[in-house]
Amino acid sequence: MHKKKVSLEEIAKDIGRSTSTISRELRRNKGKRGYRYQQAQIKADRRHADKPKAVKLDEGMK
Repeated sequence: MHKKKVSLEEIAKDIGRSTSTISRELRRNKGKRGYRYQQAQIKADRRHADKPKAVKLDEGMK
């Protein structure tokens, strides 16, 4: 839809998300050749894998 020059508002309404969510998605995952959904998924997977993991504290760690 973005390639077809559909407005962010229309894209958001069509998929049931807010306009700001669509805007952030496009900005966050834009590469040298613009937004490409496959590239966006790869970037999202990498961010997920690289994020710090939560550590639960237990009695032995105090």
